Amino acid sequence: MRIVYVQLSPTFGMHQYAADLANRMSELHEVHLLTTKSFPADRYAPAVVVHAPADVMDTGLSRRSLHVDDLGQVVRKLRSLDADVVHLTGPHLWNPILIWSLRRRCPVIHTLHDLVAHPGSGYGRLLGVWNRIVISLADCILVHGRRFRQALAIEGFSSQKLTHLPLLHLCFSHETVVHFLEKNGSDGEQLGESAPILFFGRVEPYKGVEILLDAYARLADRVQTSDLPLPRLVIAGAGKLTSGRATKLPETVTWHNRQIADEEAARLFRACSVVVLPYVEASQSAIIGTAYFFGKPVIVTDTGALPEYVSDGVTGLVVESGNAVKLANALAKLVWSPPVAERMGKAARQWYDRHRASEYEALVALYENLVGSD
Repeated sequence: MRIVYVQLSPTFGMHQYAADLANRMSELHEVHLLTTKSFPADRYAPAVVVHAPADVMDTGLSRRSLHVDDLGQVVRKLRSLDADVVHLTGPHLWNPILIWSLRRRCPVIHTLHDLVAHPGSGYGRLLGVWNRIVISLADCILVHGRRFRQALAIEGFSSQKLTHLPLLHLCFSHETVVHFLEKNGSDGEQLGESAPILFFGRVEPYKGVEILLDAYARLADRVQTSDLPLPRLVIAGAGKLTSGRATKLPETVTWHNRQIADEEAARLFRACSVVVLPYVEASQSAIIGTAYFFGKPVIVTDTGALPEYVSDGVTGLVVESGNAVKLANALAKLVWSPPVAERMGKAARQWYDRHRASEYEALVALYENLVGSD
């Protein structure tokens, strides 16, 4: 089977997602990637054949990403690859045209990562219109949350073309992932009550880092009246906090305000006691899968599909979005009870292994069914 993945947004996170799909499928199938001239090549396995005719330097839904001359080159290259199935893995304003150009040539699957725009994204209403066009044209739509598949079905889209799978790729280069898999993630650390709390990823307003800081301050208040140790809070990712907050972080908070390299990221995941996703709005997040792989429990909020990835009380905890008090209580339950955190971490890794295997089997079956029905 010849599979062509199309990823025309140069966004790092979108390439991390596309690379995971392409790398795994390249073990048994002929896999091509159609992408931009600027892309993170280390994310992809050597077996993936890369074609980079497009000169896109902005996010896929930005008008700056439109270069009419490049569009013709992309369409011609896509057609020339004579794919058995094409999977568009990220958003781009050209995608509806690309899907249309493949009519009666091969089946097309498109991943929709967000049904609504994140606050402050700048392309609010455009995303909804673009989504509807893509859904009407593609043969299959893949989302990474059961609730999103249900929402699209309620809107009247055919349930036969809608499918959902968990989002479980690791946030590392291909070489690093191979290394981790060979070791089976076994090189973790023994943790105590002072093991850090970890927030990992870009610092965006919708990710609730300000609320996490409020919750952490409540932990610090409890320490003042007890003998409990206060674990460090590590924020690992580039972004912005409110100006006043950014200049007044406590000494026990470390913020690595930059993109985190693979080796450092692995150290952070191994060393922490819990990974926190305090999002006030979300679709899904690959951070949960990465935490689980390293045997770490997570605390997530009840927004988007995040609760679908957590067995509450087993692999982590689910708290009310925007509630710093409940987030502080959840943090206290894990950081001051290492046996509880370690038990949840072991269950998290088991959850990951089980769902990762079934996800791969379902994806292969999806491709084969699309090709067989063409």
